[in-house]
Amino acid sequence: MHIMKEFLKGQRIKTVSGRETVVHEKLGEFPRGMVYEVLRAEPGNGHYVLKWYFHGPGPRPGGSGRAVSYKNFRERVRRKIRKGAPSGDFLWPVDIAKPRGGRYGYMTHLIPPNYKNFSAFLRGDVLFDSVHAITEAALGVVNAFEALHRKRFCFCDLDESDLFIDPQSGRTLLTGENVGPCDKKPKTACTIGYMAPGVVSGRELPGVYTDRFSMAVLLFRLLFGDHPLEGKRATLPCLTGKLKRDLYGTGPVFVYDPEDDSNRPARGVHVNLIKRWPLYPEFVKNAFIRAFSGEAMTGRGAKARADEKEWGEIFTKLRDVAVWCSCGRETFIDLESPASKCINCGANIAKPPELRFKKRRIALFPSTKLYHDRQTAGEVVRHNLYPDRWAIRNDSGLSWTVIDPAGSNKTIGRGQAVPIIDGLKISFGGLCDAEIRTE
Repeated sequence: MHIMKEFLKGQRIKTVSGRETVVHEKLGEFPRGMVYEVLRAEPGNGHYVLKWYFHGPGPRPGGSGRAVSYKNFRERVRRKIRKGAPSGDFLWPVDIAKPRGGRYGYMTHLIPPNYKNFSAFLRGDVLFDSVHAITEAALGVVNAFEALHRKRFCFCDLDESDLFIDPQSGRTLLTGENVGPCDKKPKTACTIGYMAPGVVSGRELPGVYTDRFSMAVLLFRLLFGDHPLEGKRATLPCLTGKLKRDLYGTGPVFVYDPEDDSNRPARGVHVNLIKRWPLYPEFVKNAFIRAFSGEAMTGRGAKARADEKEWGEIFTKLRDVAVWCSCGRETFIDLESPASKCINCGANIAKPPELRFKKRRIALFPSTKLYHDRQTAGEVVRHNLYPDRWAIRNDSGLSWTVIDPAGSNKTIGRGQAVPIIDGLKISFGGLCDAEIRTE
């Protein structure tokens, strides 16, 4: 039987839903097949991506498991299509291509051109525009894992190629290809650098708790560029399979473990990590020290791994204390201290006014934004009547109620602003309450 090696532009491909797609262009290749941009044959149905397999989906190099048959592949993808994407943060299958000569594939939405693969960030080919973009990317990853687990799905395989990020906004997209039900034994396991040590050593099966370790690795690499377990122990000329199992599975040591310095970052090798680790606030560093502690990595403490709620609170707090210094670059404010030093120029920055919620404190600097569900709800701007003063403008679709220290209240609609005055209380549309403090 003649098996075509590649699709040609204009070639038509039928799907199991009964539709037809037309090949527009080849986008690239991967170890088990090719990726094409295709158009739905019906007018106005848009552009999609076709991922076409030569031998069926299976583990990536460095993963474990084997390729699946077309029947199993079809049922797995159909289940995902039926259940729907966990959230808008996923590239999720929308249709299945009919097999040809033992080869088959599925279609998903086209990745917007402003989204870049995370591997390009790790290589240094793409850089984040701001600290804000980094924190948004981290929150996007956390929200995606939370939505995935809510639908009772887990990652059966995961690495940096599964994550796409807009470097300007920090918006993220995760591929849903290697996602499977949490209640079934997975056919594959994550690429070794992203597996929980218990999976590498055989003590754990992939699931929600091991996903949380994989999530922590992604988050660490978002901030620091390097891997949390790859210090000087990973710099040997040849890492054999046995050495890799020790490094990632049976004897993992966090690069900044406070009690074990045997795997510290190597100078001249882990340049990003050595440069960036001192810049972040202690609460961020402590979170990663806990995430990669011996207890959290051995499997015995799997349930002690930080969940999505905890990581969401950590990165929300980081976003709340990120401000712009007069040198024109971003830095972090310590709201417990009367002054903070800029991480770039070293200048002293006086403690700013803050907005205090029950469990949050937001530094009120010029251009600071307030968020609700990752959407901008307000911004610190110049007062329209007194240009030498600052105010919080309502950019949400809700009316705010402002109560002054004397007990008088006023409604602030969209586009209106609240002056930054000590003791003013704000009710944000009944969702939450906060108080402005300037001392």
